[in-house]
Amino acid sequence: MKREFSEQDPFTRFLIHNPARGRKVMALNRAGQKLLAAGRREEAEAKFRAALKICEYAIPALNNLALCAQAKGDPQLAIRTANRVLEYIPDNIFAHCTLAECYTELGKEQQAERHMRRALSSAGDTDFTLDKLEKIIEALAFLGWDEELYDLYLAYHDLTELDALSWLHFGVALANRDAEEEALLVWERAQDELGIAGVYYESLELVRNGKAPRFRFPYWRNDLLNKEVNSFDELGEVAKPLLVVTVWNGETDEMRSQAVAALGRFNDPWAESFLRHILIQPELPDSLKLEAAGALVERGAIKVGDTVEMHINGKKRRVVLNEASIPSSPPPAAMEEFNRGLAHAEDGQMEEAEAAFRRAIEIAPYFAPAVIELANILRDSGRVEEAEEIVRQALAVDEDVFLLIYLAQLYLAKKDCAAAHEVISRVPADELVEANDSVYIVYLVARIRIALEEEDFETARKYSAQLLAIAPDHEEVAALLEWLRIAEDWSSWDEELVQRRWRRYLNRPVSPDMDLRTALGTLTKDNLMGTARSYGIRYSGMRKGELQAAIGDYIMAHVEEIAAGLSPEEREVVSHVIAAGGSSPLSPLVERYGDFSAEFEWRYEEPRTCLGRIQSRGILFVGTAEDGQIAFVPSDLRPRLQKALKKG
Repeated sequence: MKREFSEQDPFTRFLIHNPARGRKVMALNRAGQKLLAAGRREEAEAKFRAALKICEYAIPALNNLALCAQAKGDPQLAIRTANRVLEYIPDNIFAHCTLAECYTELGKEQQAERHMRRALSSAGDTDFTLDKLEKIIEALAFLGWDEELYDLYLAYHDLTELDALSWLHFGVALANRDAEEEALLVWERAQDELGIAGVYYESLELVRNGKAPRFRFPYWRNDLLNKEVNSFDELGEVAKPLLVVTVWNGETDEMRSQAVAALGRFNDPWAESFLRHILIQPELPDSLKLEAAGALVERGAIKVGDTVEMHINGKKRRVVLNEASIPSSPPPAAMEEFNRGLAHAEDGQMEEAEAAFRRAIEIAPYFAPAVIELANILRDSGRVEEAEEIVRQALAVDEDVFLLIYLAQLYLAKKDCAAAHEVISRVPADELVEANDSVYIVYLVARIRIALEEEDFETARKYSAQLLAIAPDHEEVAALLEWLRIAEDWSSWDEELVQRRWRRYLNRPVSPDMDLRTALGTLTKDNLMGTARSYGIRYSGMRKGELQAAIGDYIMAHVEEIAAGLSPEEREVVSHVIAAGGSSPLSPLVERYGDFSAEFEWRYEEPRTCLGRIQSRGILFVGTAEDGQIAFVPSDLRPRLQKALKKG
């Protein structure tokens, strides 16, 4: 096929009338394409943009920029860029194909179909070139259109110049239309250039030989060609041919175990069917079948105590699944990765240790020691939420006692007592009886800590007595008992301490004539830090006077913005105080707008009452003046705030 350009489009006219600059544009475009093919997207974008600086309607560069936007996960930008191409050439195949893919990605099927049909309608034009055919094949594969790909195959199967990925897609369409012999021939043709074509070939052979249930073959994704894939889970539907081949022909037991574990997590009826199929295969090792049974239990497809058909110990049997049927210890491959992780951690190689523990969990998601070691690394590197999620995922597979206790400890560390209490309450009493002393001690310590945080001293004393009975010399016993004693004493006078601070807060000497900075000086540094936090002012390392000045300057510079953010009730309070001359007796305001005595300290938590919120924003202040307890707006803030409120 020969490349031709329509004389009507502006880029063609540019190439004709500016040959030297045109050659520069095309050279930049080709350089960008090579970089993009090598996965160096940002460098490629720079080349395409350089081409567009020479010619703003350089169509190839625009199309390639749309591909860059799509590759970085911004389909909206890709759509806008591709539509720029259509402004110049309404029938441009590349742009219509990109739009079809992006709209599919966004779930807009009608728009996707319209652009795909438009691209197909141009396939018979005189300037229909090889690169356009390959782009249409790519887009049809992205949309999963078997029939249209099959029709293209019939039209162009004698074309030897097509790239290997196009032949892979043709093979998928053939296999899905039951033309399996021809699909095998096509994949065989492509596998020398594209290794994944060999995997598709091998998986279809296995399916045809009854080694795996049939499935609709997925189209391989372009973004995976140059991407390092670390697990089956990253692939989704595309993993199916790989899973079939790995279960049967994986080079190591570890690889096979990873495939079975991935099938257990794969939310697809085919995966469950394949796992059941594995159970009855004479050629597969019994250990792999037991792992498949475990994966089915983890999926909830079968339960311990169910009778299942398995080919085990050399013959097909009906087996009643019990705990012993399912591996009570992780597969050797998981243990190997776990030990490797421990060795790396001991040498201080934490990234390598993390990777090893992740591989162990991928093989055996129920392997609690590996989960805890990984969670420890995540927690110690500041990724506490990720650590929690790893433990929750493992608990979804198996509610291991130690994992439950560990998750409760993670919640305790961030003072989430409610979550810690909920998790620790899920620990079964009968399993605790069977647990060894070390697990039981950790459980009791967690229970005591939760009870102390919740000020449930009776429960704390109960579990403390149990801990003393079995481990009187445990390193935490003395500290916990001291905490219990202090906490009980504290609770008896803590309320009085709060009341003293409240009275001190109300009795601060103030005057309605105070300016903003002076009024801020009547607040504690803790309250000033709370106010700074509410405005996004950085206060780390500041002295009280510096913090006072920074907040005052900010408020005076942002009066209108602050006024605009007040609720109607807050505006009403401030307006009332200003209208009363800048100050007002406090008690009528409390009677009307609510008591704020529990919210006079706001460093860590923003007040919820109207009066509390306005004080925490540094707008309204309270204290004791010559004529009693008052609320006032500082004198220099008053006129500016009044003006801002009227404006709003």
